[in-house]
Amino acid sequence: MDAALGYRARRPDAARAKFLGVALAVASTFLVAGGVVRFGRTFGPPPPPAACLVATPDGYRALDYVDNLETCGARLEALYLEHRRPVAGAYGGQRVFADMEGIDAASPHGPRQSLIPAPVRERVDAGIRRLMRAQQQKGVVPLDIGPTGSS
Repeated sequence: MDAALGYRARRPDAARAKFLGVALAVASTFLVAGGVVRFGRTFGPPPPPAACLVATPDGYRALDYVDNLETCGARLEALYLEHRRPVAGAYGGQRVFADMEGIDAASPHGPRQSLIPAPVRERVDAGIRRLMRAQQQKGVVPLDIGPTGSS
């Protein structure tokens, strides 16, 4: 009877399913495009860590096993404790210092800012001293940073 009157037989949920499919496609497109715009890159593996450099009279030398700025500061602190001289270095475009004032970092033209606070520095120093004693027992040769510790 409905066909005779011009009504088409249609499932009532077909329009809703079509709407949800289109909405899902549009939302996923915006999420992917937003991720590219917001993060400035497509999704993929992270970039490799920057090199942690220590300043020596002969120039900069790279340190091994460093994956972030704080680890670079701790490695410079180890050199400071080992040689008892201020040590300067660089990591990821920032200058890093380990001296009597603390473990600090600074942008190329900015002021020094504390990288590792004093209470944490004491724990780092205790751990470094333990490692230094273990290395002395094994006879490991320390890194030579020269007479001044900075260039």
